[in-house]
Amino acid sequence: MRSSLVFLALACWLSTALAQWEPDRKLSTTDSSAALNENMGRCLVTCADTVHVIWCDTKNNGSAIYYKRSSDQGETWGDDTRLSGSPAYSGFPTLAVSGTNVHLAFRDRRSGRYLSYYQRSTDGGRTWDEDEFISDSILFNWWPAVAAVGQNVYLALNLDTVNSEVYFRRSTDNGETWDSIQRISNAPLRSEDPCIAASDSNVHIVWNEFRHGGNGHSEVYYRRSSDQGVTWGPETRLTRDTAMSYSPTVYPHGSTVDVAWEDGRDGNFEIYHKRSTDYGETWGADERLTTDSAVSVYPSIVADGTNIHVVWFTLGSDTGIFYLHSGDGGASWDSVCTLVDDSFSVATPFVDFSGSIVHVIWRDTRDGHGAIYYKRNLTGNVGTEEDLRPQVPSHKPATFIVRGVLRLPASLITHHSSLITSDGRKVLDLTPGPNDVSRLAPGVYFLQSVRFSVKLIVQR
Repeated sequence: MRSSLVFLALACWLSTALAQWEPDRKLSTTDSSAALNENMGRCLVTCADTVHVIWCDTKNNGSAIYYKRSSDQGETWGDDTRLSGSPAYSGFPTLAVSGTNVHLAFRDRRSGRYLSYYQRSTDGGRTWDEDEFISDSILFNWWPAVAAVGQNVYLALNLDTVNSEVYFRRSTDNGETWDSIQRISNAPLRSEDPCIAASDSNVHIVWNEFRHGGNGHSEVYYRRSSDQGVTWGPETRLTRDTAMSYSPTVYPHGSTVDVAWEDGRDGNFEIYHKRSTDYGETWGADERLTTDSAVSVYPSIVADGTNIHVVWFTLGSDTGIFYLHSGDGGASWDSVCTLVDDSFSVATPFVDFSGSIVHVIWRDTRDGHGAIYYKRNLTGNVGTEEDLRPQVPSHKPATFIVRGVLRLPASLITHHSSLITSDGRKVLDLTPGPNDVSRLAPGVYFLQSVRFSVKLIVQR
């Protein structure tokens, strides 16, 4: 009887623990019409305990770039910091972080036309250098994107012409100097909205490509460099359908590369996902993540070990911000979680993680104007296969007393679940159903999965 009660209590606790999102918090305070970038330009990045957020605002007769940071994983936040813009228009900001170096790219109209600019902080966002024009002879006036690894800074640039193309530029000295510009796309029609990401020596770029059906039909294209942007592999077409495949975003981690985008092949824009496990050499099948009557657009994706996190928003009568999680590398997915319902007009969410915490920001108009809102899940990214030490969230964890047999729900337990001691030593591999714990020494243990950590007291 006791094991059955533990089974039910544990199943209920795990279901709620993995969905423990804190209340919405407004981040922007100097706003009159705050806005974020589109999904190819990340506006939320993390490094260790520091969370960095960027946005633009049309306050004071123009549009300016604003920055905000938290040094305690989103618990408290510093002031809004204006970086550039107004009265000249500055917009479409995007961030990258590597250690204490924070890199910003954005568009600005100070010269009378839109051009791409770069700005950096070398002390974790506390102070910022002056911005600089990041082009040579080519006037890149569409949306830039930025990535960084170590001292290398990578920019994806876009040129607004009838036949727009994607370009690349890098710095190997933390943004002090810049190498020559390289052309990434080569097509007779528009190639636009690049998203760039990097991991180790690999640099990945995805973009919207119109070469296969004119301006009314785009596909997702991808290109990779395995030597820090010195040379590039071939352009790779990732989608092949007769409808629009649009707004791709890319996230690498180790040898795995995840891409998400919006796709109209089902008669309605839905969120799709594709994965490579060999640095982008080959790709798995397209995977549909949403089945919504509303239009699902602008996904943001991050991954950590076997955890994948995706957010997006919907248009139409069912407007909202939605979140989806996989704890097994995309083999299966949890139920879709509504983060913000359709009571407000919302747009362009971004997701990232730091340790066990998942962070999300989005644009929201609940205050009568555009504002940047934030929420987090303290246990949304708990546990990895490589690290079996118990994760300790900031709230008091649930504790269960077990005698003899530990019964585990198949719907929530993965094949990576273990029972470990308080000092991180694994004592038992766990499986769905009954697990014999009668031979274990009485004491405190932790049930550690790729998705959560639960405290257990084993008694005789």
